[in-house]
Amino acid sequence: MRITQVMLSHGEGGLEKHTLELCNALSRARHSVTLIGDASLAPQLDPAIDLLTINTAPSRNNPLLLFSLYRKISASRPDIIHAQAHKAATAMTRLRFWLKAPILASVHGVKRDNRTLAKLDAVVCVSQEVAKRVNHPNGFVIYNGIAEPDTRHNWSRERLRSEFSLDRHYPTIGVIGRLAPVKGVDLALSAGDGLPLNMIVFGDGPERERLLAQHQQLRHPERIRFAGHRQDIGQILPALDAVLISSHREGFSYVLAEALLAGVAIISTDVAGPREILPPQCIVGPASLDNIRSGLQHWLHQPEQWRAAMSNAFDFAQQELTLEQMTRHTLSVYNQMLEAKH
Repeated sequence: MRITQVMLSHGEGGLEKHTLELCNALSRARHSVTLIGDASLAPQLDPAIDLLTINTAPSRNNPLLLFSLYRKISASRPDIIHAQAHKAATAMTRLRFWLKAPILASVHGVKRDNRTLAKLDAVVCVSQEVAKRVNHPNGFVIYNGIAEPDTRHNWSRERLRSEFSLDRHYPTIGVIGRLAPVKGVDLALSAGDGLPLNMIVFGDGPERERLLAQHQQLRHPERIRFAGHRQDIGQILPALDAVLISSHREGFSYVLAEALLAGVAIISTDVAGPREILPPQCIVGPASLDNIRSGLQHWLHQPEQWRAAMSNAFDFAQQELTLEQMTRHTLSVYNQMLEAKH
């Protein structure tokens, strides 16, 4: 199958991770894959993948961008065109009339207006909540899956405490993700302040300086560390006692899948993804300081009960949140689209 993926963003977020891992998995499954996207993606792609670089800065309605996209898609001669996220999906709706191959889009988050997606042949949503909001007649839910972790280089809790100079008498809670307002990291810092815990914030982003300033105003800043963006977060995760997801909203958090596959307990605000997979007692409600603090206080003193409550979520992750399963479901959607066209 000739598959052309289109991604009009760049960076190190969940969207980029999803697209790169899916492209590489499809290529390993012996499909011919072309990715149209930013030049910075090249080092992370399988050598067999054809990367057609494009300037992703112009808006989705820019005529030069659309003309360039049309030429590159036509050159790739695809059986399937797969747009990643709203910008690429909207661009595809502008070119729909001139393209022969079926077009689908993966939607990674909720937008206020999803009407343009109705012009596409199919839509893949990363959670039930996103699918409900999009409400496409040919919609599918495929959860983000990750590659099976390489456990050979996992950190121990002793190493974690040593490298981050943590108090060994307290459990360590990880807050992982881009430092942006929507992630609610400011709430996590305030909620954890003064509780019997260590907290490590992994990630970088536009909120970093503001969060560092907030950190200095806490009563117990010595119990909280900022680790920045880490490429080895998969090896660090098993050394954490738990992960806190403090987001105001989510499409589907990669942290959720990574923590579950690492067997790490999670407490989360009431957002898409955790709401569908975690047990209700591990959902604290809407993102607020009081809700997060109450949830932490509830579970910190009963770690064994916390892990026991998570058992079904751990099993679900092993079955559904792997890269292999995500790729299998995606190929099933492609095949259904091709059968419908013929």
